[in-house]
Amino acid sequence: MALLRRWAPIAPPGIEIPGYRRPSLPGLPKTLSPSEPREGAAVGSPGFQSRARGPALRVLLLALLLAAPGLLAAQTASEYDVKAAFLYNFTKFVDWPLAAFPDPNSLKICVLGADPFGGSLQAVAGEQVANHKLTVVRTESLAKPTGCQILFISRSERDRLPQILAAVKGSPVLTVGDTKGFVDEGVIINFTLEGTKVRFEINTESADRAGIKISSKLLQLAKRVVPAPGARPGL
Repeated sequence: MALLRRWAPIAPPGIEIPGYRRPSLPGLPKTLSPSEPREGAAVGSPGFQSRARGPALRVLLLALLLAAPGLLAAQTASEYDVKAAFLYNFTKFVDWPLAAFPDPNSLKICVLGADPFGGSLQAVAGEQVANHKLTVVRTESLAKPTGCQILFISRSERDRLPQILAAVKGSPVLTVGDTKGFVDEGVIINFTLEGTKVRFEINTESADRAGIKISSKLLQLAKRVVPAPGARPGL
């Protein structure tokens, strides 16, 4: 994953895109790097060679999340360039069980319904995530949603969200959307806009039911976390 070499402070915890255009993104010092995946996990949660805490850690994590191949070359990026960068980098903060990969060499990001990304996701197609080649699939069908490791549910699918979630129930699929209310209805990660900032919410109960583990570092960045029943605050 290419990292920018310069450090430019930003205001956490969102990514600002004035008029859905954003200034140059911050980079990471070379001393920061993702850790290797944990044993038994196909894609591991990252660690950092840093003692940064609080707001500083949030800034560094945001910089890492947006350091996606092909999306950092330009000085500005659209809303969906930023969301595509997040999708790519979510893979480094999520653990799927090995059984989630019928093809052990491929990690699929599937877009269900009308595709809002244009060419943004194609910029990361073919990249390696751990031992998996990133593949982007666009579909209108619910026939095989469990073949996807990440399923982005377009706004066009709002009316059939219950059927979509039923189709992936019990399967290790990271569901992602960008429609108001999706996270409360069971989608695991949902993008939101706060002014000109791209933010996201996480439903850890849905993640637990899917058998997916989300890094605590990613949870720190979320605008809102919907916890599993009985979960202890801060964990």
